[in-house]
Order: sequence, then C-alpha cells, then structure tokens
Amino acid sequence: MKKVRAFAPGHVTGFFAIFDQPQRLVLRGSIGSGFSVELGAWAQVSSPSKGKKEVVLTVAGKRAKLSDYPVTRYVVEGFAHAGVRLPSRLAIDITHELPIGAGFGMSASGALSLALALDALGSRQQGSPSPFAYKIAHEADVACHTGLGDVVSEAYGGFEVRLVPGIRGEVKRLPFSGDVYLFARNEGISTRQVLTDPAKRRDIVSVGSKALQDFVSSPTLENFAKISMRFAEETRLAPKEILELTRLLAPVAHAGMIMLGNSVYAFPRPGMEKECEDARKRIEAGKEWRTWKTRISEQGARILSID
Repeated sequence: MKKVRAFAPGHVTGFFAIFDQPQRLVLRGSIGSGFSVELGAWAQVSSPSKGKKEVVLTVAGKRAKLSDYPVTRYVVEGFAHAGVRLPSRLAIDITHELPIGAGFGMSASGALSLALALDALGSRQQGSPSPFAYKIAHEADVACHTGLGDVVSEAYGGFEVRLVPGIRGEVKRLPFSGDVYLFARNEGISTRQVLTDPAKRRDIVSVGSKALQDFVSSPTLENFAKISMRFAEETRLAPKEILELTRLLAPVAHAGMIMLGNSVYAFPRPGMEKECEDARKRIEAGKEWRTWKTRISEQGARILSID
C-alpha cells in the first residue's frame, strides 16, 4: 500500500459547555449540540519510493512547515510516540473545504482525516480504523485549544447531542437532515482565546448546561436555533454583525451563531427554500460575508481509498 485518502466532515456547534478539567486529554471535551456538514477536510498520505527521509506537508496545494500546523504535528508525532511504524518518507496532503478559524471544525476534520489515513497506512490493511486514530485526533484538537467536541461529532456524522464529554463520551443522533447555509466573515474568533478566558469559561459552562437541558426536552430545529442564539447572547459571544444577520435571516430560516466563529448557520424554513436562497445571494453580493450551501452529513469520517 502506497497511498491512502480519507475524509472528515466539517462540524457546526450551536451551544456547548466546557469539560476540560480531567488530566487525561481523552476525557476532556464538551457537552452540547450541533451537526456535521458535507463540506470538510481531505487528507492523503503516501510513501514516496525516492527522496529524502522526511515528512513533507502540503496544505491547500502549497508546501508547508509542519511546525506551522500544531494540530497536524500533534497527530504525526502521536503516531510516532505510540510506536506505530510509519514510512520514513511520508508525504501528507491536506485540503480544507471551509476556512479554518470560522467555527466549522476544520482543525478537527483535518486532524481526524489525517489520523484515519495514517492509521490505515501504518496497519497496511483495509478495515475498521483503530480506536487510537480517533483518540489522537481528539487529543490534538483539545491540546491545541482548537476545539473540544468536534472530533467525536465528526466521527459520528449527522445532527448530534453530546451528553457525556470526551472521545468515548455519549453521543445521541437526531433525525434531522437537509440543506443548510453557512455564512462567515473574514475575521474569525479565536477559539484558544475563548477557551482560556476564565470569565468566558464560567459563562459557557453555566449557560451551556442549561441550554442542553432545554434542547433535550424539545429537540426541534426551531428550538435548536432559539437556544443557540440565547446561548450566544447570554455568554456575550455574539458580535453585533452576528445578531444583525440572524435577525435578517429569521423570516426565512432557523438561524443562529456558530460556536466558535464569526459565522452563522441557517436552515430554510419549510416551504421557504427559494426565499432563503435569494437571501443568501443578496448577503453574498454585499461582500461582507462568504457563503456556502451544503447539507447535514449523514456519514461520519471515513477512509475513501487505499492504493
């Protein structure tokens, strides 16, 4: 086997509560709710037959330094520290279909797709990924402060409720499917800054726990949007432009802020798909927001090919 390709969907979180006190990274994470989307990250790993014995990283078609991508480096080094025998000549190519730092779980999907590909390359056989692949991707996301629950959500796919934190936590899928619009501004929100701010952490834990209880008691798309916006406002995470956009979209969509990003999701209201698409076009024409139309991903992260 010379080449492996893997994919992990992106992920959107509507509300969450932080649980990152356990010493073991595998037990840290978050509870909350969100959904995976069909746009995500692709990873290809291969073992060139010639050249220097080194790790060559390419991101979005451009040669990159492993040191500039701490989540990717954490995954690669994690396999080495675990004693997994990877080729001495290793080429890694990662492509993100959504921007990093906008709340779309791209750091997690990049880590997870890479971990699945390296796991398959190291095992040299086609089959179910090892638990270690999911574990190291989750640990990388948590340790680098780029996310808390995206990896486990992307592993499952679909629309989920995370009831117990950690990569081995309890996740329940909800029967929601269909189109979703994503909106993002150029300037993002620093996940690291939020997750390491004591005041913000306290607000997120108290408001997020209550939000999850309320959603579990009435798990509808409309309630998800209402609760996620209440969470965004009560935690003071929502900037003015987020509040303005969600109000603009409210007549045609169930819309809310994406955690943690300067971004918004919108599910068309029943029978208002055309009106929602028209609104997206008007918003995109204003040049302040980038937009994407995608769908809830029914599948989680997976190996695509082994050659």
